Amino acid sequence: GVLLLLAQILFPRGPRVANDFPLISSQVLKSNFSLPYIWSDKTAEGMGEYAGATLWSWPLNFVSGIFGILNFGFPTIELIFLMVPSFVIAVISVRRVLDKFKIEEPGKSIGTLLYVTTTYFLLLIDGGQLSIALTYAFFPLVFLLFVNSIHSSFKKRIIAALAVSALGFLDLRFVYLLGILIFVHFLYNLFLSEDRKKLFFGYLFSGFISGIVFVLLHLYWILPLVFVRDNLLPPSYDAGIKSFTTLYHSLALLQPNWYVNVFGKISPLRFDFVLIPILVFLAPILKKKDKTVGFWLLVSLISIFLAKGTAPPFGEVYALIYAKVPGFNLFRDSTKFFFLVALSYCVLLAIVVNQISKKVKTAPLFLIFYLLLLVSPVYLGKMTGVFSKPAYQSGYESLNRELENDSQFGRVLWIPSRPPLGYSDLNHPYVEALRMVIARPFAIGRVGDYELFNFLRESPFVGQILKVSSIRYLVYPYPDTRREDLKKDNIDYYHSFLSQISKLPWVEELHNYGSDSFPIPLLKVKDSQDHLYISSNLFGILGSDEIYENLMKVKDFDLSRNALVFLEEKTNASKKFAETFGRIVLYNKSEIDLKGSLVDSSLLLFPSKILNLDPDSSGWWKRDGRDVSAWRNFMQDKYQIDNLDFDYGGGWAIAEGKLKLKLDKLNIQKGDILLARVMKSSRGGKINFIEGGKSVGVLSTKTDGTQKINIKLSGSVVPKFFTFNRASFDWVEVGNLDEGKEIILETEGDINVVNALAVIPASKWSEIETEVKNLRKEGKILEWDKINSGNLRVFETPNTVNLSYKEINPTLYKISVKGITKPVVIAFSETYDNNWHLNNSEGLSLYSLINGFEVEKDGDYILEFAPQKYVDVGLIGTLMGILLVILILILC
Repeated sequence: GVLLLLAQILFPRGPRVANDFPLISSQVLKSNFSLPYIWSDKTAEGMGEYAGATLWSWPLNFVSGIFGILNFGFPTIELIFLMVPSFVIAVISVRRVLDKFKIEEPGKSIGTLLYVTTTYFLLLIDGGQLSIALTYAFFPLVFLLFVNSIHSSFKKRIIAALAVSALGFLDLRFVYLLGILIFVHFLYNLFLSEDRKKLFFGYLFSGFISGIVFVLLHLYWILPLVFVRDNLLPPSYDAGIKSFTTLYHSLALLQPNWYVNVFGKISPLRFDFVLIPILVFLAPILKKKDKTVGFWLLVSLISIFLAKGTAPPFGEVYALIYAKVPGFNLFRDSTKFFFLVALSYCVLLAIVVNQISKKVKTAPLFLIFYLLLLVSPVYLGKMTGVFSKPAYQSGYESLNRELENDSQFGRVLWIPSRPPLGYSDLNHPYVEALRMVIARPFAIGRVGDYELFNFLRESPFVGQILKVSSIRYLVYPYPDTRREDLKKDNIDYYHSFLSQISKLPWVEELHNYGSDSFPIPLLKVKDSQDHLYISSNLFGILGSDEIYENLMKVKDFDLSRNALVFLEEKTNASKKFAETFGRIVLYNKSEIDLKGSLVDSSLLLFPSKILNLDPDSSGWWKRDGRDVSAWRNFMQDKYQIDNLDFDYGGGWAIAEGKLKLKLDKLNIQKGDILLARVMKSSRGGKINFIEGGKSVGVLSTKTDGTQKINIKLSGSVVPKFFTFNRASFDWVEVGNLDEGKEIILETEGDINVVNALAVIPASKWSEIETEVKNLRKEGKILEWDKINSGNLRVFETPNTVNLSYKEINPTLYKISVKGITKPVVIAFSETYDNNWHLNNSEGLSLYSLINGFEVEKDGDYILEFAPQKYVDVGLIGTLMGILLVILILILC
């Protein structure tokens, strides 16, 4: 009866879900039974993203797909495939390690209990990080198999190599962690060994075999990693260190988020955990000069230091290792080193228990009660993930049925993020507002830095952006009160914001699937495009995406029928666009800006590349132009100016006051022309460009401030209006250069910002001028003022083209187009990536968001993600590697 009660508490009926392990529909489960694909729209990006950084996990997904094909439901798969095995394997694995080090009962049982009841392991499971939980469980056994192979047969070395490869399938990061543990083991034994040569070659041979087998079995993701260098990480990946662990947390083996498990929300220090390190560090006292104690004590000290991350003392050491040691940036969250703390502690505690129990027979019983008491939130129902009943379950079930019955493709935007019971299938990929808020067309609609998602309310063009993004629904569920402490202001804001967005003109209807107290509102968008659709017109915009504001004033304007490419978003975009059928719109830009945009990227220099985020000895600093919200807030708050220009992907070099910046190692030829793209504003001044001690030219960067930008914040009862002076980034011809190797920039004024410099041979500049003249003759250059005045009507082309498509897999589509009378654009509403090709031709970045491809005639087309070919070749290598390993095991 007690066991049955415990089982009901730990494993409640129905789906067990968590933020990192949300409900998976049967359709998505079955789709996992497939070959590995390097592009995925099953993640929180929703719009699709490069999946090479996590492709190593394909075998685990593949096995879940087998269960799905066999019609096992999500709760069953979760329980029998992930949760139960995590506990069972952990027990078997750690007991084998304790056997290896000749630790007997009762210490073996207490050490095992500690390993499976650490707050880190339990929060992995409760938080839904079940693949990491399996890795934690399997990790000690892999270490043991490797250590046992060092002076053993070739067959055992192959078995150890297979175990290391399997660990990589569960979570690649912990192969690195295993390497650290093995390296410490090697150094420790090398120091104590009498036959160091034999020991060295034993480790070397086992490591070499493991490395060869690992590469062979993981070739399906290693091959694209080698050949696709420009997309190693998803675009929203944040490479900064996320360290919340203190020295006490790592010493006490206390996960800093215990037990509510909200990332970044540190729980109060629990001093009831202090007995664990006290007991563990009795080991060298109770069993002196013991080789096993010495090794695991060394491991514990190293892992405690690393687990605390950048916290004092000597936190700068972790930051230095993170920055300098290859591969260590896998551990931006330092809690991963709890793996080693837990393993070392369980061995040391087991030794201490055996020593103490010789004198105090009841000590093991006391420790059992103590360890179980520490994790009482699990069986007292205080957890918030898979160990608890999901919040608002019946409401989500009703909402999920509604989405499941809708067969039309349309993404679902969850605000702020998808909850554990949120529905997703192949027709309804989920998109999280927390991630999409950094996407350019959404970020520019945000007002201020207080409200994260007010772009939905404030931006007059957001409905059109949702349409071209194929977002069909928005869901704004009431927060989970178990994980968030809601004050009255938070509750009032939730209801106010829901009311505001539900009344927007692009919302068709709202239906609440929850209760009045805990609503789960589903907002349906009036109009959303299919996954692939036809856009009749193509325009290259030379200028900022502030143009959206004005386009919304054009009667019956439909953004989905007018594909926009922002030519200052990246280098060479104008040069490439000039070869298309589209027309270039000069939006608040002059002809010299067009010429500057046509300069080849090899002739451009971005000063921000040599600067840091904080001012260096020159006083200059930089900002990444992609973080448009932070950049605008800085300019608005400090200098009362505003700007939305693009930066060619090169960032901003910023000087506040009278400063100098030297740019050296340049290859300047006599007669070269110097161009600069600088910010002009009411708070500017001037920039002097100096070569060889002589001024090449002085640019005035100060404007009279007569041009204004008005911004409305409508969230409060009485709307607020803000007015800022307009700033702009313009290309300016500075002057002619002499032969030299450096240029010095001298600034005066409150703020000067330099985006790019161009050093151009006179002949090249002449070619660009000729190219611009030809574009004008062809009628490919349009002035926004003429369009805006109504003299040109360019946005009204009707769409008479029919498009049909079939998705073969996430990286391959077959498309049929009929009815083309003039060139059109196929818009593909997945995150833009230059590796998407239509009939082997690279596409365009539409709206700074999705992919577009020109087509000029009817026919059938193949749309494919080019790097998939490396996965396919690598998979063949992986399969051959598996056959080779099996053959070796049979013959050995």
